Amino acid sequence: MFGNKNQYLILFFLLGVCVINWAAYWNTGIDSIWLAIGVLIILLTGDELLGVIIYTIGAYAITPALVEEFNKSLPSILAFFVVLQRSDNPEVKRKGMLGNELNGFLIGILIGLAFESIETVGYIVSTILSGGTAFDIYLQVTLRNWGPIHILGGALGGYAAGRAERLRFELKEENLPTKLQIKNFLKRFVPIWLIPVTLHFLWNSVAVWIFLIFLAINFFEESIFVLSIIIAQLTLAFISYLILLRYYKRANKIAGKTHRCSRTGMIIAHKDVICNDLSENMEMKIPTEVNYCPNCGNVKSSTDLFCTNCGVNFEQFFTRSKSMRLYQSFTLKLLITSIIVGILFMIFSLSLFGLILLMIGNIAWYLFFTQSIIELITAIIIIYAAITLRKLRKNYNGKKSIWGWLFLVYNIIGMTGALIFMSIYLLINIILSIIIGETQILLFALGILLILIFIALIIAFFFRKVIMREKQVLHYQRWY
Repeated sequence: MFGNKNQYLILFFLLGVCVINWAAYWNTGIDSIWLAIGVLIILLTGDELLGVIIYTIGAYAITPALVEEFNKSLPSILAFFVVLQRSDNPEVKRKGMLGNELNGFLIGILIGLAFESIETVGYIVSTILSGGTAFDIYLQVTLRNWGPIHILGGALGGYAAGRAERLRFELKEENLPTKLQIKNFLKRFVPIWLIPVTLHFLWNSVAVWIFLIFLAINFFEESIFVLSIIIAQLTLAFISYLILLRYYKRANKIAGKTHRCSRTGMIIAHKDVICNDLSENMEMKIPTEVNYCPNCGNVKSSTDLFCTNCGVNFEQFFTRSKSMRLYQSFTLKLLITSIIVGILFMIFSLSLFGLILLMIGNIAWYLFFTQSIIELITAIIIIYAAITLRKLRKNYNGKKSIWGWLFLVYNIIGMTGALIFMSIYLLINIILSIIIGETQILLFALGILLILIFIALIIAFFFRKVIMREKQVLHYQRWY
């Protein structure tokens, strides 16, 4: 319905690239909060070990588990809120892009694979540039990929969103108020989503917990310590594979019982329901009580669009909004702002790479292959999505509308979060600089902070207006 298999593969893999980009910025910003907490604990208690442990668990376990799993699940969450058809027929599925658990599961796997593969490449490049041997590269690939942590997170997030969508349809909740739909969605989504969050947290923090156990029993042997970590991670990996397999089998079983229209792919209540094609535009109907031409009084049928006597166009008498433009002014401003911010983000990424290349030479290529290229792809996706949506005003296409808004909304959320968290990062560093007396870069950091806050406020303002007023966001069918 929204493209062939290859298109799905490419588009959701690209979404995975955007996911790892914004997750990295969110992690960096939130890490500074944990750093501040760790420093504060050391200053208040004088216990340096406690401060280091709190910072390590927070920055390397809690933050990645929550941030990365949320970002990997967000595309599936947005797909839940897609609106396909504004039909009043209760037998026809109108909302949601996933359909059921299996579709969400497979979409999540694509995003998780993108995340996992890009992260692994980054570690390999880092190992090579730091002078690592072939064995070091082998360890990076194997040790970090024993467990399908990133794949599990994306898959279960998609599964949970697909399950929520299927239950919304089966329980006839599609016409409930949006707030109540969100409440029901969270009830069905969060318990399953917490499974990969918990496993991700344990995977990242297992070395800390084993260290604390060894510290408590006053025993430390390096070889036993390393072996204990390996055993613990192998156990977590085994559990992750079992969970992944179990939820895949469950999703496949449920999908086998699903009835779908062969042409549209829409879920239907039962196999005897007549399948109707999706329409990209709402049908324009003349009110049934008007059975004559308002201009000359000639009798007309309910399906006539022009008077057979005087030729007047009946569209002008339709009971609908006078404004027939596809997007409202705030939406156009958001699209223009997105294009500008995408270009600025691209310039920032290239400038940062060039500056580091001049300062430290070839090591900067590590930054390019692990960060800059991901940022450039993300910036291009933002610009392309915004331009595509603007073009739909003249030549509407339901598929392009869905994909354009899916990419743009996700990246707007990711970008706004990144700006907020990086502002927090700069603010904390400014405070720490004042405390330790290093004020050389204070004004520069303060200027960047104000710029980031200003951009975040503009994007958030337009985005809120669009979400509240624009009828076309994440919609397949044109609103009139």
